[in-house]
Amino acid sequence: MGSQQDGFFGSFFVIWALFSLFLTLPVLSQTIDFKQENALSFTRDIVGLAEQRLKVELQLTLSSALADVSMDVDYTVEGVLSGVSLRTLNALRSETDTLPPGTLKDALEQALGQAEAAIAAIRDMVDPISISALEDELEIIEDQLDDGVIDPVEDSSGLSRTKAGVLLALAKPIEQRYDYLEYIASKVRLYARDEVKPQIASLLRETVLHLADGNKADYIRDLEKLLARVDQYRGEMIKEEEVGRIRKKVDLLLQKIAERGTENLWGVDLSTTVGGIDLDGTLTWESDDYRAPSKDVHTTDLEIGAGFEDEDWGTSINYEQEHRDYTDRLKDDKDRISHSLDLALSWDRDPWAASGSVSFDSEFYPNCIDDEIEPARVSQTIAAIQSLIDEVRALGLPAGLEDDLLKELGEEGALGELVAGDRRGAVDQLEDFIDRVYDAKWECKITGKTAQTLNDRALPILPRKRMRQLNVPLALDFPFRGGEVAIDAEWERKLYPADSLLDRDTTTGEATYKREEEASTFTGSLKQEELIYPHAETKNRFLEEWEIKVETQHECCDLTSRLFQQETTYPHDAVKDKQVQEGDFTLSFDLTELGVTAKLTQKVTHYPNDSDKPAYREEDLDLDASWKLGEGTFQVKLSDETQQTTLTPGGESLTKESRSVDLSWKGDITDDLEICLSSLWKRVVYWEEPEKDSTKLTFEIDFTLSV
Repeated sequence: MGSQQDGFFGSFFVIWALFSLFLTLPVLSQTIDFKQENALSFTRDIVGLAEQRLKVELQLTLSSALADVSMDVDYTVEGVLSGVSLRTLNALRSETDTLPPGTLKDALEQALGQAEAAIAAIRDMVDPISISALEDELEIIEDQLDDGVIDPVEDSSGLSRTKAGVLLALAKPIEQRYDYLEYIASKVRLYARDEVKPQIASLLRETVLHLADGNKADYIRDLEKLLARVDQYRGEMIKEEEVGRIRKKVDLLLQKIAERGTENLWGVDLSTTVGGIDLDGTLTWESDDYRAPSKDVHTTDLEIGAGFEDEDWGTSINYEQEHRDYTDRLKDDKDRISHSLDLALSWDRDPWAASGSVSFDSEFYPNCIDDEIEPARVSQTIAAIQSLIDEVRALGLPAGLEDDLLKELGEEGALGELVAGDRRGAVDQLEDFIDRVYDAKWECKITGKTAQTLNDRALPILPRKRMRQLNVPLALDFPFRGGEVAIDAEWERKLYPADSLLDRDTTTGEATYKREEEASTFTGSLKQEELIYPHAETKNRFLEEWEIKVETQHECCDLTSRLFQQETTYPHDAVKDKQVQEGDFTLSFDLTELGVTAKLTQKVTHYPNDSDKPAYREEDLDLDASWKLGEGTFQVKLSDETQQTTLTPGGESLTKESRSVDLSWKGDITDDLEICLSSLWKRVVYWEEPEKDSTKLTFEIDFTLSV
């Protein structure tokens, strides 16, 4: 992975190169827009400053026209730099010292003492370090933090809400980091060869000590070294399948402590008209490069479209292809190739209008193994397995190993499952075969070349994740009794050839009636949706919802009232039935240079057939005011949101309250320069879980420069 810093600041040279290119092109007309957005935010929890985040985004748009062809080139580069506080046992010890004398304080001090003693023991270790001894000490630290600190604080009834929240906000992230490092040590002990265990143990020891000392820069550097070292030993010094599990934990530790990366997005759009047909093509490339490798991805997208319209009729055809490639093995199974084709037809003769379309979509995940052999590939798969059986027999493997491998493939294994019609069981047996090959290589029963040959034969037999979708939406608009009726219907079929339990048909119908009077507007709608899973009937679902909205205009203000209800039923699993009721009231008025909108919303969600599921009640109050100030507009947004969760009828309730203040000013500084200044303050309080409390303060400066 390249340097994010070089990639971000190097982007300025790309921008100037684009300026130079377009300024020298022989175009009939051209415009260049440049925009920069900066955002600096600070997040505080109940302990103090928890995270700092800096985000810088540069956008460059170049538009030109040559003959009958117009071209837009867009380039965006976004840099992100953030850091999370790396709190230590010393901070937890200091907070514990403020507790009044008593049983709880004694218990916490004893647990912290044992955790500190384990860290001291790790500090005293000398090379060659025993991975088992390191794991034992890490287990002590994790157990003492979990069982000796977190559990007693959560169970204590004598602590104030604030004090408990502070202790938990300190202890939980610390415990999680030591837990992940213990997990890594355990995997190394069990699945690494003896000759590399001391090297990895030494690197893990340094990681633990830098974590204990709160040395964030060295801690991050150690994690990056650990990622590379484990990948270097893949399959030879550490078991193949365990490398991914270790690297996933390291990747999570990196994401939780700091984020540094860049996102580059290129876009080229060409459009023209030939013989009355509008043609348009777009090609985009996106590349993300982050410190945590699971976020590194390259995406290419191509769109081609053509359309024709006359007085009454319109038709169009559009095609899109996307290729997404994650550069690290951690996300190999997310690589995707997708295709989409859409054919649309519309007719509009006032006051009637109708439209319809047909779209075909497909997705293919080349590295994601799915759950069952596709029906169309059963015969081909049987032949491939029989060929693999012949190859295993021809290799002259040790008798015990050959018998085990043939058992996974033969009549008692994958071949027998397919003949019996169990396409899922066949996949399980083939995966067991591959695991046995890896184990045989690890145990030196076969060479790496032989293992590679067998797996190269077996892996293509396994199914890859695919999805095919057919969608047919129809719409009709017409007048009715002084108003307008809109009818929308849609049928959709999704097929998963290698996982038929996900196959489903969706049928949706919605009718909306809208009538406008001199000072009022009435809108009513009814919607029904049915999902049918032919191979998993318990997931079948029927949804019905209605909405009524009344808008009235008065001399001094405008009023809007809305009622909404939704009911979802599961014919074969009634315990999942859900009901939602929602209502809101909006008041707005405009003066000469002042506009104000206030909105109150209430929402209730409950599960009538499941007394164990909680009920949810939400209440939101929003106020939005804007007025002219200088050469721009000043806007204030206030929000107060309360969410209450009732765990059981008449039982315990959990309450979360969010309050925010958003201030912004947007205006023109010069004819070519537009600027927006904004700040956001948000406070979130969990009344029963104070360790989750947070405060966020964000400042943003956006400006658009047109050249």
